[in-house]
Amino acid sequence: MRKRNYGYAIFSVLIVLVASFGIYQYTCAKQYQRMVNNQYHRSFSDLLDYVGNIELELKKGKAVTDSSQMSALSADIWKKAAFAQENLGQLPISDLELENTAKFLSQVGDYTYSLSKKMMDGESITLEEKQTMKELGDYATALYHSLSTMQDHLYEGKLHFTDTGKQLFLNADEPDFNSNMESVEKEFADYPSLIYDGPFSEHIHQFESKYLKTLPEVTVADAERIVREFLSEYQIVSVNQLEDGNGTISTYCFQVQTDEEDTQIHIAISKKGGYPVWMLNNKHVSSDGLSIEDAIEKAKQFLSEHHYFNMKESYYERMGNTLLINFAYCQNDVIAYPDLIKVKISLEDGKIMGFESNGYLMNHTTNRPMPETLLSSDEAYQIASNVMKVESQNLALIPLDTKKEVLCYEFKGKIDQDQYLIYLNAETGKQEEILLLLVSESGTLTI
Repeated sequence: MRKRNYGYAIFSVLIVLVASFGIYQYTCAKQYQRMVNNQYHRSFSDLLDYVGNIELELKKGKAVTDSSQMSALSADIWKKAAFAQENLGQLPISDLELENTAKFLSQVGDYTYSLSKKMMDGESITLEEKQTMKELGDYATALYHSLSTMQDHLYEGKLHFTDTGKQLFLNADEPDFNSNMESVEKEFADYPSLIYDGPFSEHIHQFESKYLKTLPEVTVADAERIVREFLSEYQIVSVNQLEDGNGTISTYCFQVQTDEEDTQIHIAISKKGGYPVWMLNNKHVSSDGLSIEDAIEKAKQFLSEHHYFNMKESYYERMGNTLLINFAYCQNDVIAYPDLIKVKISLEDGKIMGFESNGYLMNHTTNRPMPETLLSSDEAYQIASNVMKVESQNLALIPLDTKKEVLCYEFKGKIDQDQYLIYLNAETGKQEEILLLLVSESGTLTI
């Protein structure tokens, strides 16, 4: 009888433990849902604000006749359109192809910028170009009203976000966010490709990776093998495939569990070629032991081991007990800044905490054509030294807002107590870019 009572007691305890664990899991899931839902709401609200501002700026553009005003207006639109695209990309709509909506947000900034450049060159805006600007304004108005209606429905509880693949917030009896965004996309079904002179044209929106475009696709099994090789410094317990990434570079995405309880790694591998596109370790780094110089050397060694050769470190930023370092490819002593790789190093043990190679994969080529006729180094130096005390110089390829690359002389130096980078076109001597360097104990940033 005692044994039977003892068995009942154990069984009761087990039921209580299972129930408690279930309640704990349910509570955690609810907290996660609220956190993700709040992030979606914030991104959607910011998207709406930026689209509303673009609409207002385009309306102002109808009255602009001065080139300086047009320049300020276009810069504002271009910036807000970029932020709008960023927030659009953070919404749970990865299963959808919002090509037309995204194309509008991209082209509206590029188009107004091209008009600004035209006016700065002393040309006038034609009636046809003004009409195009009006049509862009009409599309912005339609997009703003659609998004505004969706926001009202979100606040009223009539519309819910769908966490793609998990259906966290979808009530089967209520409309979901994805279907509403599909309706918005249909409104842009007739949105035209802008055809106009200048550096911004439709080919930008068909921009694909130079480095990956001719490479074959890898399988999921290949991608998992690449993940394990790339993260070989970790003791991997499991690799689980997540939803594929459908950005400019299509990727296989994975969640990696290591033998460290507080360490979980997310990583994306390009479907073409099988290259790591990004990787992030969420572990909190509580102490430091490595010097900045040692951390940079560790990052360079890591890149070399994974066949990223001729990479030169440029600027870094210390964030807590980690160091984020920018590396650019060098071709015959010319720094190609578009071929950018970012590596995040733990200052505690030198492990790789983060990696991002989007710039490198989109732009890299080993044999870029260089201009045959160059401004001499001495001629370029004379131009730069007229405005600042030059400390160093070298040749560099830099990306322009036009999405093109230009070969420049890069001059680093001081004006009064401030440090600058000045980029002079190596063919013409034109000043292409000016950057102010912010130097602190945490690193060097450019603005």
